[in-house]
Amino acid sequence: MIRLSVLTSVLTGLLLVAGAPGADDNNKPRFDPEAIFKKVDANGDGKLSKEEFQKITELGKGKGRGDRAKEMIGKLFEKLDANNDGSLSLDEYKKMREVVGEFLKRKKNNN
Repeated sequence: MIRLSVLTSVLTGLLLVAGAPGADDNNKPRFDPEAIFKKVDANGDGKLSKEEFQKITELGKGKGRGDRAKEMIGKLFEKLDANNDGSLSLDEYKKMREVVGEFLKRKKNNN
C-alpha cells in the first residue's frame, strides 16, 4: 500500500502544477495550466500521452518519488482520460485540479 504522506506529496505537487489557486494576494493560479500543457506536449500534437503526462512530476513536488509515484500518476492519467483514447486533451487535463482536490479532501476526511 502506498503511504499517505507520499501520496499526498505527489498529488499536492500535481495540483500545484495544474494551477491551484492561492499563490499570491489576488488568489491567482501559481501556474497557467495551458502553458504547462503546451510545455509538456513534447510533440505539439495538442494532447498528452501518458509518458508526456508523467513528465509533469518533474515540474512539481512529485519529482523523484519512484515507481509508486509513477503508478499513482498512471492511475490519475486513466481517470482523467474520459474518452479512453490513451491521451489527454487540454480540457481533460484541466480536470486534474478538480480530481486531485477531491481525492485530497477524501483522504483528509478519512483520517
